[in-house]
Amino acid sequence: HTLLAGTRYEAAMHVPGPATRLQALEQVLAQSPRFLPAAVSLGDELFAAGRGEEAMRRWETTLRLQPRAVLVERLRSHASDRPTRDRLRNVLRKLRFGELDSDAVRFHVAQLWLDDGDLPHAAAEIAATSARVQATPAFHLVRARLEEHEGQFE
Repeated sequence: HTLLAGTRYEAAMHVPGPATRLQALEQVLAQSPRFLPAAVSLGDELFAAGRGEEAMRRWETTLRLQPRAVLVERLRSHASDRPTRDRLRNVLRKLRFGELDSDAVRFHVAQLWLDDGDLPHAAAEIAATSARVQATPAFHLVRARLEEHEGQFE
């Protein structure tokens, strides 16, 4: 079933014209609703077509069905205002200890708080991550953003 979905997805991605490509991707998802590449690409195509809210809803729905970091990253990268970031934080809290790695969720939530300029919440989330995450370059980038906002330059 995945092979067939992959073949349909590849064909959909080569359909000329954004409107027909959107329809083709929607058909792939109608036949294989859990096929993640099609859900991600459909959101990308919706954004490119100026239908950002619809893209966000599509990614959020897919995240609830199939929590994956790529969806969190897409949602976070397009969460351009506080209400959208609040909504994403709430969705992530509901997923936190079941479907996604809790450290990854904390990391993304910390970034959302940083995007809002809320340093205490961001620092609390980042401090709650495990030593495994704290050893990664991405952790140090977030830590540096925090310190930059706090005015602690080294």
